[in-house]
Amino acid sequence: MRKQRPCGFTLLEIMIVVLLTGIIMLMVSRLTNATFQSLRFLREKAQTLQSATLGLERLASEMREAISVDSLSPLTFRKVNPTAPEALGNPVNDPDPGANWVRDYSSDFNGDNQIGQVTYSLDVPHQILSRTVSFEGVTQTLQVATRVNDFIVERSPVLGTVSTTNDVFSVTLSVQEDRRVLTFRTVLSIPGLQS
Repeated sequence: MRKQRPCGFTLLEIMIVVLLTGIIMLMVSRLTNATFQSLRFLREKAQTLQSATLGLERLASEMREAISVDSLSPLTFRKVNPTAPEALGNPVNDPDPGANWVRDYSSDFNGDNQIGQVTYSLDVPHQILSRTVSFEGVTQTLQVATRVNDFIVERSPVLGTVSTTNDVFSVTLSVQEDRRVLTFRTVLSIPGLQS
C-alpha cells in the first residue's frame, strides 16, 4: 500500500506564495501611487490654467468698461457701476440727445455717484492677483488668480513695428505651473476712455 501524502501546503510553498503576493502588491501600490500623482498634477495644471485664463478674461472685460485709467502698477481704473439703475446724467426725454449729451457719470438723475474704482494688485510673496472694487463706499476684495509670478500692464504698446494709441493696453499675466512658467498676454482697446 502506498503512503498517501497529507493534504495541505508545506512551509516552503506558503513562503513562496507570500513572497509573490507581496511583490504583486508592491507593484500594484506603486502603479496606483503613480496614477494618483499624475491625476493630481493634471488637476493642478488645469486649475492653474483655468484660474489664469478666467482672471485675464475678467480683467480685460472689466477694463474695456473703464472711463479712466489712474495707475498701471497696481492697475487702478474707474468705471461706471454696472448694477446702477441709471448711469446717465442726461435728461430722459431730451429732444436732441446727441447734441446735449453729457458724459458725466459722477451724478445720475437721482444725484447718486455711479463711478467706482477697481484695482488689480499682485501680492508677490503669496503669488496672488487680487481685485478690489469700491462703489458708493462699499469695498470688496477677491482673488483673481493664484501662483502668479508676474502681472504687467502697459499703455500704448508697440506691436511688432506698429505704435498703438493711448487707449490701447497690453496685459501680461505669468503663472507658475509645476516646473515652468506660463505667460498669457492680451491686447485691448478701451473705447470709453476719457482723455
